[in-house]
Amino acid sequence: MPPPNWWRIDEISDALNLDASQLKKLDAVQKEHAETLAKLERDLTAATKELKAALESQPAVPEKIIAAGDRLGALRSTLFHTQIVMLAAQRAILTRKQWTSLQEQGMRGPRPH
Repeated sequence: MPPPNWWRIDEISDALNLDASQLKKLDAVQKEHAETLAKLERDLTAATKELKAALESQPAVPEKIIAAGDRLGALRSTLFHTQIVMLAAQRAILTRKQWTSLQEQGMRGPRPH
């Protein structure tokens, strides 16, 4: 996955030569999914804490551990799906050449100076 808001990272944006229309569309995709992603991140934090608490409880209750683990797994799956939906929308905005350049530039993030 490219870094969040990759099109706002100068090194990546410059390499892709994005036009104003593409930037506007990429911003719209981000805006469309921002609230869902933020909620999923909060829910993942809570689910991780829930799993840790279940694992540390005494006596250990396997059903609670499994339920907490299942919840965490489901949230991770939902987050990944949402990220893929965003990536697909972003890909549809880019030309083939820009997509190839993004893979070269963005998938590893900006280079240190």
